[in-house]
Amino acid sequence: MVDLSEADSNKWVKLIAHIARGESSGEPMVAPKASRDGGHLWRPIKQKQRRFSADEEFVVVADYADGGTVYSLAAKYGCHRTTISRILKSHHIQLAKSPIDPATVDEIVRLYESGLSMEKIALSVGVSAKTVFNYLRSRGIPTRAAG
Repeated sequence: MVDLSEADSNKWVKLIAHIARGESSGEPMVAPKASRDGGHLWRPIKQKQRRFSADEEFVVVADYADGGTVYSLAAKYGCHRTTISRILKSHHIQLAKSPIDPATVDEIVRLYESGLSMEKIALSVGVSAKTVFNYLRSRGIPTRAAG
């Protein structure tokens, strides 16, 4: 049996009192953090933990082998991309970096030269702004100063 320290037990006492007063929305909550005024801030959990059984992991590996991406599988299974990456790595699967096709790189260059920011291009193409920057640099396109 494990004893809770006074600091830990106080959190749980306050959480139980919070729920008893009917202030809970029914969503899972994380442990409170003290606010500047001495009160506590109750926050809903951002994403529920997803545990995969061994059979489910094999299905994830098969989906990846069939051409699924880490991002698409994370969306499909309702978990974070790092969870999918961890599963694939635990099964000794080499994660592929999927390069952008040349036509998309041409589109990135065209949009940048038309005056669009790297952030807006990234959103429209579905990559990060850093990826847009890297492709512009690989094509020798001078970049504008931020702002």
